[in-house]
Amino acid sequence: MQKQVGLLSPKDYIRRFCSQLQYPNDVVQSCTAVADAVQKHGVSSSRNPHSVAAAIIFFLGQMSSSPRSLDEVSAVSGVAGATIKLIASDELAAAQSKLVSDAVLAKLK
Repeated sequence: MQKQVGLLSPKDYIRRFCSQLQYPNDVVQSCTAVADAVQKHGVSSSRNPHSVAAAIIFFLGQMSSSPRSLDEVSAVSGVAGATIKLIASDELAAAQSKLVSDAVLAKLK
């Protein structure tokens, strides 16, 4: 009997990390939508999925009405703060117009 193993994506980590950060469902949905867009557009495709998930949460959290600190996101994700910041500021910010729709922004307010 063979067991099939699928590849994980950033989306697979979003709900768990957001839950540990006590983010409301609107933020979770926004992060999930951006994770889908990241995968669709190949942004950060060479990065570990959990690192990209942490960066998405930090990136969108800074746009929300209840941001979490870099240290908080790092603590729940196990990803170094410098890595989160690098992905968020260099890769996600550069592709923001492709990744973050007006509908996503509206949910964050």
